[in-house]
Amino acid sequence: GLEGGALVIFESADCKLKAAESYAKAGLLAEAAQLYQEIQDYQQAYALYLKMGDYAKAAETVYLTGDVITAARHYEVVEKFDQAAELYEQINEVNAAAKCYAKAKNYIKAAQLFDQLGNIILAADCYEMAGAPKDAGLLFKRATQTELAITNFVSYLETNPNDKEIIFELGMLYYESDKLDDAIRMLQQLTDEESFRRSALKALGECFRKKQLYDVAIDRFNEALGDNKKPNKDNIDIYYCLGSTHEQTGNFNEAKDIFAKVLAIDYYYKDTLTRLETSQEMSAVMHKSQLANISQMKTQREMDLGGGETKMIGAAEQQDRYKIIKKLGQGGMGVVYLALDTKLNRNVAWKVLPAHLASNPELQMRLLREAQATARLMNQHIVAIFDIVTEPNECYITMEYVEGGALRQRLREGPKITIPEAIRYGQQMAEGLSVAHKSGIVHRDIKPENVMVASANDEIKVVDFGLARLGDDLPVTREGCIVGTPAYMAPEQIMAKGVDLRTDIYAFGAVMYEMVVGKPPFSGENILGQHIHKEPPVLIEAVPEVLPELSELVGQCLAKDKEQRPANCEEIMERLAAMRGTVY
Repeated sequence: GLEGGALVIFESADCKLKAAESYAKAGLLAEAAQLYQEIQDYQQAYALYLKMGDYAKAAETVYLTGDVITAARHYEVVEKFDQAAELYEQINEVNAAAKCYAKAKNYIKAAQLFDQLGNIILAADCYEMAGAPKDAGLLFKRATQTELAITNFVSYLETNPNDKEIIFELGMLYYESDKLDDAIRMLQQLTDEESFRRSALKALGECFRKKQLYDVAIDRFNEALGDNKKPNKDNIDIYYCLGSTHEQTGNFNEAKDIFAKVLAIDYYYKDTLTRLETSQEMSAVMHKSQLANISQMKTQREMDLGGGETKMIGAAEQQDRYKIIKKLGQGGMGVVYLALDTKLNRNVAWKVLPAHLASNPELQMRLLREAQATARLMNQHIVAIFDIVTEPNECYITMEYVEGGALRQRLREGPKITIPEAIRYGQQMAEGLSVAHKSGIVHRDIKPENVMVASANDEIKVVDFGLARLGDDLPVTREGCIVGTPAYMAPEQIMAKGVDLRTDIYAFGAVMYEMVVGKPPFSGENILGQHIHKEPPVLIEAVPEVLPELSELVGQCLAKDKEQRPANCEEIMERLAAMRGTVY
């Protein structure tokens, strides 16, 4: 080995290169790398830092060689996302920079970059996470995500109640969503504000017209015209609304006069010519028939005031394969968007792990496992998986898009699920689970949120195998943690004892009970304890008109001892099929 004294001699003799080489041979890599850095041999220093696994130093050193992108990637590895983002910005890798800023929880900067890329929805999401509801609302509005825009504007106005711009924006969103009372409440705050007065009064007129308060609507339109009532290009829209409202009230004489004024300004304005001809014809008929049958004819002639304008949804410009159309929902495992697959020209559900969680290996493993589990399953009652990406900069699953809603939405909003529907839905759900179970896959989180109802054919599709346990899979949850949803968890799942396909059958029974009764079998305090100790309610006692066979099946599915449950989903399918012949 090399004596330390000799190393000192090399350094004191200004022979740092030889000293560095000697340090390296002696296994003193940190000291060698430092000397290489001092003599600006950054490649050697970089190689040693990599060998040591010191990615922060490696990033710092390789940056000095001009290799900015490698430096940025090393900073990502050690979760120095701010530094990584700044470097990505230097080389105009804006998308990567935005994602790193999001991981660093610098959501404002991430939002600005996503907006710059044209990725409006992700920008809005970041503003929302940053606690900037005004900016989030404005972007959600641009993306035509009306409900999300409304939610953020309402939140913003709680602390900024005098922001007239947002009051107006919120009022218009309420109007466009046909939430007329809310729209009126907002817009009436602006009738004395000069910069908003005209637009607010016009929108109020439209609200009152839709509520069939025609006299009030006409008053608001006249107020919007102000003192200068001479028709011109600036107020032609209000005259059009005014004429259309008179037309709806049956005042065709007034309507035809107003429409004539509109045509004098712009002959091609919307459908004014057609409305004028209609009003003239109706006015003549009224005069000749002395008001006979006017009510019936008015109903036949009445036209919608919308003007036939079509709103174009501004598609976000982005370089990636998938163009986001709108946000579908969000849960603990990520955000789901409706997106266009530009390669195959089809709509897909695009499930993305949130940027600030994408670096979490456990969550990435769950997401990957969801794709691997579901991609193996081919059945019309299981949502298909198309693609999976899990890389440092990307983490998403592309799935079949099911147009419709979750079973939870149907349970919440109605119409009430009939007993025949519940049996049919149950049979389809059991078929999907049967296919999974035959592949050695247990879902472990069957609940109404994970059961989709397709609007096209009213059929069930099971989704979200994010908690699925494959027979050959190693556990990815932390020791002592249980995974699932309390209202639907089997006793053995709660106690972490031998989860298998009968665990799904228990949850299936809970969902069947809820479809028929309207609520889960257990609710209130200590739901987990009820699953373990309390006998489940009897279905036929809650709904006397239910088939005894269905009540018996649901009760067996909810048995505490899994040995007493149906052995498999094929048995459930057969029993439900027999019931369908009874109830139809």
